[in-house]
Amino acid sequence: MKPDTSSDLWKFRLYFALYIGSGGFLFPFLALYYQQVGLTGAQMGLLGSIGWTVSMFLAPLWGRWGDTAQNPKFVLQVALIGAGITYFFIGLQATYFGIVVFIVLSSIFDNSIGSLSTAHALSATQNEKAGFGSIRLFGSLGWAVAASLAGWLVEQAGLIVPFAGYAVCAILAALLIHFVSAKPRHVETEHKEKVSLKQVTSSLARDKSMIGLAVAMFIVWLSNTGRVQFESIYLVQLGASESLIGLTSSMSAAIELPFMFWADRWVKRFSSGVVLRAALMLQALGMVSIVIFPSVASIVIFRAMQGCSFSLLTVALVSYIVEGAPHGQDVTALSLYDVTLHGFVILVAAPLSGILFDRVGAYWLYAIALAGNLLGWLILSITARPTQVTREAVLSS
Repeated sequence: MKPDTSSDLWKFRLYFALYIGSGGFLFPFLALYYQQVGLTGAQMGLLGSIGWTVSMFLAPLWGRWGDTAQNPKFVLQVALIGAGITYFFIGLQATYFGIVVFIVLSSIFDNSIGSLSTAHALSATQNEKAGFGSIRLFGSLGWAVAASLAGWLVEQAGLIVPFAGYAVCAILAALLIHFVSAKPRHVETEHKEKVSLKQVTSSLARDKSMIGLAVAMFIVWLSNTGRVQFESIYLVQLGASESLIGLTSSMSAAIELPFMFWADRWVKRFSSGVVLRAALMLQALGMVSIVIFPSVASIVIFRAMQGCSFSLLTVALVSYIVEGAPHGQDVTALSLYDVTLHGFVILVAAPLSGILFDRVGAYWLYAIALAGNLLGWLILSITARPTQVTREAVLSS
C-alpha cells in the first residue's frame, strides 16, 4: 500500500517544529550556563571539541545504519531519546568533569539527528509540490516560539529550563515519528546494491564540485564557530538581558519562515549552487554592521539578515549534497559533510575560538567570520557545478 505522503508532510512539519524547537530552548543559553558554572572560554571551546570528536567518528556509522535499516524510524527515535535524556543530565552537573562525561554521552546521539531527519523529510516531499523548505520552515517556527519562551522562563526559574525543554521536545518528536508512514527512498528500492563507505567517499572525492563544497564549508564553519559559540555572552557584555537574547533568536527564526519556503523555489529556478553562494554573501554583509559598529543593535540587524541567509544556506546545502551523493546514499553523504566534516572543523576551531575569546574578546570573532564567509563564497564560485539540477531530479535520481 502506498504511503499517504500528504499526511506525512504535515506530521513532518510538526516533527521539525519539535526537533528544531528543542534547540531553540537550549542553544541560545548554553554558553550562559557554562559561564554560570564558572568555565572559561577555553574550557567551553574544549567541550565543543570533545563533543564533536565523538560525533565525527560515529556519524558515518549512524549514516550507514540509517541507509540500511529496514525500520529507519527506529534509528531516529534512538538518537532523539538518547540526546534528550543526556542533555537533561548536562543541566544537572556542577563540575567540569561531570559536564564532560555527559557531553560525550550526548554526542553519541545528537549530531546524527539532523541527517536522519532530513532523509525522512525528503521522502515526505515525493510526489508533492512542496519541498524540503516547506517542512524546515516549521522548524524555524518551533525555534522562534521555544527561544522566546525559554528566555522568559530562564529569568523565572533559572538555567535548568533550557535542558528540560530540550528533553521534552526531543522525546515528543521521537513519539511523533512513530506515526509517519513514508520511508526514505533508499528503503523503498527493492533491489538495492550494497555500497561501502569507502565507495561513497571515493565517489565524492572524484567530484570537483563536492570537493569544492567540502573546502568552502570547512572554511565557513571554521571561521564562524567562535561567533556562534560566544554570541550570547557578547550580547550580555553589551548590555542585553536573557529575555532579549531569546527574543533576538526568535526574531531571526521568525524571519526564516517565508525564506525557507522561497528557498525551495529559488533552488529549482537558479540551482542549489547559486543559492548557496548568495546565502554566504548575504551572511557576510550582515556581519559588516557588527565589525563597523559593534553594539546590541548591530547584532540584532545581523540576526535579522541571518534569518534570510540561514534559510537559503540550509535548503541549498541539503540539495547540493543530495545532488552529488551516490544513488541511495543520501544519509551517508549528509552525515559525512554535516557531521563528520563539521565535527572535524569544530574539533579544531572550538578550542582556538575559546582561547581567542579569552585573549581578545568576541569582537574579533565576527571579523574572522566575515573573512571566512567571503573566502567560502569565492571557492564555491570557482568550483560549483555549472548545470542546474532541479529538486525533482534530486528525488528521482
